[in-house]
Amino acid sequence: MIEYIPIRHLCDQALVLPAWKALIEEEFGDGIMSAIDFDMTMERVANEKGDRVKISMSGKFLPFKYYENEQGIPAYGFKEE
Repeated sequence: MIEYIPIRHLCDQALVLPAWKALIEEEFGDGIMSAIDFDMTMERVANEKGDRVKISMSGKFLPFKYYENEQGIPAYGFKEE
């Protein structure tokens, strides 16, 4: 039986990871955020309605490299203007 973990349930329900990936690709182009040179901080933020959780992540963007790309397809991920 799988143990119920509230934060895992929240992530699964909100589809957080695919949404973050889409936001990263929208801003930077095709690629990923590296987990090798990665920093994550978490802090408590006081709020009159109850404390909040603030999560900050910082990772290097690695553009996808396209091998044998066709005409009109960039060799690297890029941000459209």
